[in-house]
Amino acid sequence: MPYTPTKTNIIYFKKGQNLRKVYFFVVFNDGFELNTKRKLISGDSDIKKMLSEYDEPRKLKGQANVVSYEDIENSETWNLRPFFYMEDIPECKEEMTYLNRTIIKERNEKIDPREEPDRKFNILEVSQNGVFLSDQLAGYEFTQAYKIVRVGDLAYNPYRINIGSIGLIPSHFDGALVSPAYVVFRSINEDYPASYIQTILKSPRYMLIIMNYSLSSARANLPFTELMRIKIPKPKLEDINNLQNFEKMLDSCHTETNKIQESIGKYIKKYLTL
Repeated sequence: MPYTPTKTNIIYFKKGQNLRKVYFFVVFNDGFELNTKRKLISGDSDIKKMLSEYDEPRKLKGQANVVSYEDIENSETWNLRPFFYMEDIPECKEEMTYLNRTIIKERNEKIDPREEPDRKFNILEVSQNGVFLSDQLAGYEFTQAYKIVRVGDLAYNPYRINIGSIGLIPSHFDGALVSPAYVVFRSINEDYPASYIQTILKSPRYMLIIMNYSLSSARANLPFTELMRIKIPKPKLEDINNLQNFEKMLDSCHTETNKIQESIGKYIKKYLTL
């Protein structure tokens, strides 16, 4: 179903034969609509394609691969995720680059608010619409350490990034906190602005890639190690300059919005304390 990341996995063994290789095939289209009505879709489905390939299996870019027993054993965890052994890379005319440590760096700066019990801390959440203030708590109300985010960081909930929940931290939220479960990272390469990385990862094509690379059972989960396996196009210089200008404009708008919200909050507080 379109509203759940849960995947159906079928493992087929041939009786009386030793396992020497595994044929992985990912079915994106089973011939029916992905809703409760499950209406038939015209044209050939991936299941027909899989059956036609089965007797003489071959590698199909982004969909199928033949993997040896030794490679699966060497994964150390007997990993049977198809996209552990193949990549999902979009067709693109531009140069493609991995989101590796030459482009992004994970940040794990933490603080235990309980050490400052009377201090108020801003708690942020990330949705499909970006970063927002979800709560303000005193240090004594916390039960564990939280991650600190800085202006320019990118943050996402690893269980919701598959629906586009990733956000760029604006200046007025500098030093705020996010859940320790969040992945926080930043661009360290000026050729790949944070706003560009955010926009790429929120696009429909890349949300599919994220789903394919996610570690999941009932819920998708994209850790930083899997994020670094994703390849993105290198933007042109003129586009980088435009993106950085838009980023500054957006940050200014966020700051102004936050000031207005604080002013409104003061009026509400005024009436509530009468």
